[in-house]
Amino acid sequence: MPGRVYLDWNATAPLRPEARAAMIAAMDAVGNPSSVHAEGRAARALVEKARAQIAAALGAEGAEIVFTSGASEAAALACSGRWLQGSEIEHDAVAAWLDPCLRPDGDGRVVPRLPAQSALQLANSETGVIQEIPEGLAVCDMTQGFGKLPVAFNWLGCQMGLVSAHKIGGPKGIGALVMRRGCDIEAQIRGGGQELGRRAGTENVIGIAGFGAAAEAAAADLEAGKWAEIAQLRSILENLIAERANKTIFVIGRA
Repeated sequence: MPGRVYLDWNATAPLRPEARAAMIAAMDAVGNPSSVHAEGRAARALVEKARAQIAAALGAEGAEIVFTSGASEAAALACSGRWLQGSEIEHDAVAAWLDPCLRPDGDGRVVPRLPAQSALQLANSETGVIQEIPEGLAVCDMTQGFGKLPVAFNWLGCQMGLVSAHKIGGPKGIGALVMRRGCDIEAQIRGGGQELGRRAGTENVIGIAGFGAAAEAAAADLEAGKWAEIAQLRSILENLIAERANKTIFVIGRA
């Protein structure tokens, strides 16, 4: 009997060996990143190394990166209390905070009327449609595009972005909110002052280390053309489907 082949990478990607190695190494960091003694500083160094790795992979140098439990928590931090507009094609974690007054066109694209008061995903996990991100967009869900598309937060034009580790081969349960300097958010978890007061709670050092390593490896794969190879395989599959089903619709502008 042939073995199973796992293809549901948009839901969660297999853990990268680089992430696994970084997490195992981080398990030996006994200190609390908020402590000022040597053990605490060693743990803090792992957190800040990962922050730099993620910023480089995202093209977000100079932006602020707030570690969260995942992109869903990052969405809550970014969207809560802002009364943003959006569409029903957004992931539920984002759509839950939006006024779904925007409608996608026949190709699945959405044009925000008021970018500074809107949220829009970079790429859709089901259709692969890539959106054109308008300058000044309030929130961009970058989760499905990060590590797969040659984009950079610094030139996307959005104010805040959401990313998750397990979509790029990192561990589950860790993500980040990426913010342009000067953006203001209201902390939802308070009390410890971590993440510059934006998200209290002792940092998940092991998960953060794995996230950083996965981001670095994903960026290297993108640079090496790994996703171009996958696009070729997709085209082969589409051609085979088209030969056998003449009513199939292929979406233009996919990831």
